[in-house]
Amino acid sequence: MECALNAVSALGRAKYGQNRLQRGLLGKVVETAVYEVLAVARAAGIHPPGLEDPNAALAGALKIATQMAEALSSTGQDLNRGKRTEIDSLNGYISRRGSELGVPTPVNHALYALVKLAEGRS
Repeated sequence: MECALNAVSALGRAKYGQNRLQRGLLGKVVETAVYEVLAVARAAGIHPPGLEDPNAALAGALKIATQMAEALSSTGQDLNRGKRTEIDSLNGYISRRGSELGVPTPVNHALYALVKLAEGRS
């Protein structure tokens, strides 16, 4: 679930493992981002295999954070290099598609907007 982890890693300039260690602080952001992605997918008639249970999707995102603990997200790497990120295709897409489908996506929209702001300073 790149939408749940990439922007948080980039904005916090933190490796995935650091995000996982701070789960108490960031847990609600990551959790809500995952749930918003799933709500948009459901509204679009998409049912990702194995992710019917939102808790399984969240567990999958946290598993990625564990497996890639020493990695900085590609979004974070792009920000560090002063390059344009893929945020338009991640949280930006969820925000736009959610709006089209009438599904609120405030966390994904906020992450998108904050990364776009950071891109402008790069």
